[in-house]
Amino acid sequence: MKKSCSRSRKSNSSKCIGIKYIAEEAGCSISTVSRIINNYPDFNVSREVREKVLAVAMKHNYSPHPIFKAISSKKTWMVSLLDYNRLSGEMVSVMRKSIVPVLQKNGYQVGCNFIDSKGESPDSYFPDWKVDGVAFADADDVAKLAQLDEAGLPYVSMNGVCGSGGVGVITDEHEGMRLAIDHLSSLGHRNIAYAVHDGFLFSPFSLHMSIEIRKEGYLNGMSEAGLNPMPLQGDIATPLDIHDFLEKVIKEHKATALIGYNVFTGMELLLESWRLGYSVPDRLSVICFDDLYPSALAIPPLTCIKNPASDIGVKSGEFLVRLIDGDDSLRGKCFSVKPELTVRESTATAPCM
Repeated sequence: MKKSCSRSRKSNSSKCIGIKYIAEEAGCSISTVSRIINNYPDFNVSREVREKVLAVAMKHNYSPHPIFKAISSKKTWMVSLLDYNRLSGEMVSVMRKSIVPVLQKNGYQVGCNFIDSKGESPDSYFPDWKVDGVAFADADDVAKLAQLDEAGLPYVSMNGVCGSGGVGVITDEHEGMRLAIDHLSSLGHRNIAYAVHDGFLFSPFSLHMSIEIRKEGYLNGMSEAGLNPMPLQGDIATPLDIHDFLEKVIKEHKATALIGYNVFTGMELLLESWRLGYSVPDRLSVICFDDLYPSALAIPPLTCIKNPASDIGVKSGEFLVRLIDGDDSLRGKCFSVKPELTVRESTATAPCM
């Protein structure tokens, strides 16, 4: 067995640590070390020897090369991170950044597989090479997961739809809308409008489930707060015209507060309010979903519902490892993570009307 080199971080040694060195220090054969470290099935060894070998390996921060692990364990020790061949949003980037260390900590190498080279919606989320599991973000159509479900390949869907064979981790959108409505009502606002969706940054095939869930959350949240919801405007087929929206909800429904579908909707609400002469937050309070980069730099800075992208990534990694290890109780389940309210200067006490 060839050695896999790893510089010692916990010792002062600067030389390359190999499996022979581990065997010498642990006082056993190279083959024994190889079988223990690579977790060979059906290999019997005393608990004392196993613990000693693992302690020496940990002391020198040694880990076997993934190729050798794959050969010995009949696993690839690879996870495919599927992605659209286009610029990903900030939330997707944070989820990816958070899931990778979890997978690596459990011994997996992560490779990125682009699945829509022509800029079109993928027909399937199936990877191009053999892997132990798959992770992806913002899946918009459960039918595209059928191939994964039929193959039984473990997968995790981050903030998107999930089929019967995988596990989903999503934002609790209803909780996010409740936070927005509760915050505004606590400031005395009773006439609260929701700007549904303006089509910005959404292609025809990217119909994220949050569009409908947030609409439903607004209607339910207003009713639960004892408030009358305003008529919803804007959908995928007919994107919202911000100018017409503001004129209607302010003049006809006396709105004093606005909730935007995402940060870009929120930015447009700020801009169009300024153009129409409505001061934010003196005349109008504005809050939006997705606390992304532009929100803190807006004038005034936007109060936002912050999606828990990092937590989604971490939990997704943990669930995927469990699926790969055979925990079939997770298959077909979807877990939600609560968002947070970030209060800034775009919301204030309701004006006297």
